[in-house]
Amino acid sequence: MNRRLAGAAVILGAVFSVLMPASTALAHAELQSSSPSAGSVLDSSPSQIVLTFSENVDTVDDSIRLVTGDGTDIPLDGAGHSLGSDTLTVSVPTLADGTYVVAWKAISSDSHPVSGAFSFSVGTQTSTQPGLIDRLVEQESTSRRTQVWLGIGRWASFGGIAVLVGALLTVVRCVPTALRRRRTTITLVVAAALAIAGTALMIVAQASIVSGDAFDPSAWRAVAETASGTWWVVRLVLVAIGLVGILALRPHRPDREQLGTVGLGVLGLGATGLLAVVAAGGHGVTGRVAAVGFLATWVHLAAMCTWVGGLVTLAVLAGRDQVREAAARFSPIALGSVAALVITGTVNAWRQSDSWSALRDSSYGRWLLAKLVVVVGVVAVAGVSRWLVTSANTSEETDRAVHRAVRLEMLGVAVVLAMTAGLVSSPPPRHDDVAPVTVSDVEGDRIAQIVIDPPVTGGTTMHVYVTSTAGTLVQPISTTVTASLADRGIDHLDLNFEQAGPGHLTSDAIDLPIAGTWTFTVDVRYSEFDSVQFVLEADIH
Repeated sequence: MNRRLAGAAVILGAVFSVLMPASTALAHAELQSSSPSAGSVLDSSPSQIVLTFSENVDTVDDSIRLVTGDGTDIPLDGAGHSLGSDTLTVSVPTLADGTYVVAWKAISSDSHPVSGAFSFSVGTQTSTQPGLIDRLVEQESTSRRTQVWLGIGRWASFGGIAVLVGALLTVVRCVPTALRRRRTTITLVVAAALAIAGTALMIVAQASIVSGDAFDPSAWRAVAETASGTWWVVRLVLVAIGLVGILALRPHRPDREQLGTVGLGVLGLGATGLLAVVAAGGHGVTGRVAAVGFLATWVHLAAMCTWVGGLVTLAVLAGRDQVREAAARFSPIALGSVAALVITGTVNAWRQSDSWSALRDSSYGRWLLAKLVVVVGVVAVAGVSRWLVTSANTSEETDRAVHRAVRLEMLGVAVVLAMTAGLVSSPPPRHDDVAPVTVSDVEGDRIAQIVIDPPVTGGTTMHVYVTSTAGTLVQPISTTVTASLADRGIDHLDLNFEQAGPGHLTSDAIDLPIAGTWTFTVDVRYSEFDSVQFVLEADIH
C-alpha cells in the first residue's frame, strides 16, 4: 500500500507537469499604447488617461494611479471600460504644469496580473522624487507570496480535477469492479475536496491582488466579476456538485453494481462541462486563434485527466489480480492520451509564439522541446507496456515486467515535472520582429558585453559577459548589474542574474517596464583592490 501511495504522489506531480506549461507559458496582456504617451510633454492638462492593451483586461482597486513628482497621489475615480474591454480609462482633474507618473495594474483574461508605470508632463518637465517610478512599479507588482499561493491553488485544483475526472472514467472503462471498493470512493472524495480547496485558494489569492485584502468578501465578489474569476466560481460549483453526487451515490455500496447508461451519460456530460469551464478560465481563450486554443486546451485537459486517471487506477484502485487486465485495457488509451498531449501542447505553443524559430531560439522553446522529448520517451515505455500486456505470455515474470514498465512511465512523468520548473521560469517567445541587441564597453584591458533578446519591455532574456580584451573568461568575486532610465525618473533598478559560467551571468526574467534608451551599469570586483565599472546603453522597445 505504501508503494501505491508513493506512486499516487508521483502521479499528482504529473498533473502539475502537464497542466502548468499549458497555463503559465502563455503570454499575458501587454500595454500597447497610452494617452498621454510615456515621456510626452502636453500643452494642456489631459481630460482622461487611456490605456490600451493587447487583450481584454479586468480592473482592480486603483487600476490607474496618478502621482505627482514628489510622490503625492492625485484622487481619481475608479477606472472603467468606456472605450472597450481592452482599454482602461479614468477621468483626470485639471493638472498644474509639471511631471506626473501613471501607475497601472489590471488582470489579464488568462487571470494573471499585469502592471507598470510611466511618466508624462504638462507644460514643462520637472524633477521627480528619486526612485519614484521604481517604488510605484514595485508597489503595483504582485507579491511573491501571493504568486506562490495562487500557484499552489492552481496545482491543487488541477490535480484534484485530473484524479476526479480521470480516475472515475478510467475505472469505469478499465476495471469497473473497482467502483464497489471503498478505496475508490475515498480517492474520488479526496480528489474533489482537493479541487475545491485549490479553487477556493485561487479565488482568495486573486482577491489579495484585486484589493490587497485576501479575506474581504467584497474582494471575492470583485474576483467573481472578472472574466477568469467567473469561470473559477463555476468550476467551484461544478466540483462541489460532483462531490455531493459521489457522497450521495456511494458507488462502493454492495447493492451498487453499475452506474447504468443514464449514470454514465451524466458522468460524461459532467466531465465535458467541467473541463470546458477549466479551459475557459485560463489561457485557452487568449492568444492567436482563440477558438482553436479553447478546443486544443479542452483536448489537452481531457487527455491529461485520462492519462493521470489511468495511472491512478493501476497504481491505487485496481486489485493486484486485476492490474494486468486493467493495464491491457488502458494501454491503448494511454498512448492516445499522450499523443493528444503532445499535439495540443504543440498547437498552443505555436499560438503563443510568432514563429517556430522563436521557439527554437528561446529558453522557453528549448525547455518545451526537451519536455516533448521526454514525453516521447514515456510514449515508448507505454508501448512496451502495451506489448507486454497483450502478449500471450501470462507468467509471473511478465506481470512483474508490466509493473516495472508502469513505474518507469511514472518516473518519466516525474522528469517532465522537473523540466516544467525551467519552462515556467522562462518567458514565452514574443516580438519575433525585434532582433536581439548586443552592446559592449571596454575599460582598460577588460570588456563587458550585454546581449538582450528580445530588447522589449515586459520580460526578456539577458546575458552579461565580462572578459579580458584577449577573450579570457575570469570569474570575478562579485558582479552587480543595475539599470536606469534617467529621463523617466528610474535611477537604480537592480537586475537579478544567475551565474552561468566564469564571467557569464544570465536571466530569463528581466522586466524593463518602460520603453526607451536604458543605461546598464555593471560593477565587477576581482579582489579587494581590483574593481571596474562598465556603462552600456541599449534601446528597449
